Amino acid sequence: MNALYISNYRNDKSRNNRRMNPLRKWRNTLRGYEISGQDGFFVASLYNCCNVTERDLAWLKKNLSTVDSNFDTLFINYKSDEKSTGIDREALLFLNRTSIQKILVVTNAKAADLPGDPLLDLFDIVFKREHYVDLDRYPVSSVNKAKIRNTMLGCPLIRTTTRNVHTIRPASLGFTAPSEQFSHDLFFSGKTTSPIRLNAMERLHKEGFNVLGGLNAHKKYDDPIPPALLSPRFSRNGYIQAVRGSKINLALEGYGEYTFRHNEILFLCSFMISTPSIRGLKLPLHLIENKHYVCFEDLDDLVDKVRYYLVNESERQTISRAGRDLFEKEYDLKKHGQYIKQAIQS
Repeated sequence: MNALYISNYRNDKSRNNRRMNPLRKWRNTLRGYEISGQDGFFVASLYNCCNVTERDLAWLKKNLSTVDSNFDTLFINYKSDEKSTGIDREALLFLNRTSIQKILVVTNAKAADLPGDPLLDLFDIVFKREHYVDLDRYPVSSVNKAKIRNTMLGCPLIRTTTRNVHTIRPASLGFTAPSEQFSHDLFFSGKTTSPIRLNAMERLHKEGFNVLGGLNAHKKYDDPIPPALLSPRFSRNGYIQAVRGSKINLALEGYGEYTFRHNEILFLCSFMISTPSIRGLKLPLHLIENKHYVCFEDLDDLVDKVRYYLVNESERQTISRAGRDLFEKEYDLKKHGQYIKQAIQS
């Protein structure tokens, strides 16, 4: 099946990016082009079920007359507009001149961020990252609710390229058992993309826990970060060591409810406490609270659960193993690719 994918414009490190310098293009041809970003898991899965060509929106407009004859299905990322803020209906009305199956890919971080009926009406299927289980929470027609299919974020610690995308098996990567040596009680590292991150880190420091990491300043947020909470960014290896060397790892919502941190902690067979906003989300991973991870209700509850799991090692390790086991089985690009293919064919 031949699929044309119109990429997220900001991440148009598209595997066929004509703007890429020749040296990098040559290197990527040998090693494979990186698949990452908000749509990384979806795109990698798509490569597992289709012959994929990636282009930008300008190319699609210019070559629309050849699309029907060269491709079986057309995928358009919602952020394929030049500002990467979300394309509008008027910008896609030219699609009425083609009869190809049209699929919208919405990789916005927040579960609530779904375009309205005017745009959804143009498409046959809509893949939405970590959407609500209860589709009635979306103010769109019942016809468009029925179009919604599921996808999610990828795991940045699993290097994925167009060359290795068919061979990735999480069970053969990373760590298959929890760490037994710890240098810190808690670890978190991330930008100040949500107030809960600042509030949680302030409270945990105040309680006297042995905290590693902290916050990276973000230009969109003006609230000053206390110096004690500031943290430089970790290298890849440094980040892995920090997660594995901490008894408890925090997965705090940022732009959206489900973050790269959630997948990374599961992959590293480590213990995770998450903000409760991930409840009610649908993911390809069938995560169960208190089996694969733990949530907290508010800052008082967070402190209580940190204290509890710091001393209850057996429970902590059991949850860590269960999270890793689930990730090994269900972070499956081939399986998700088949899910995408079935959606197309049905």
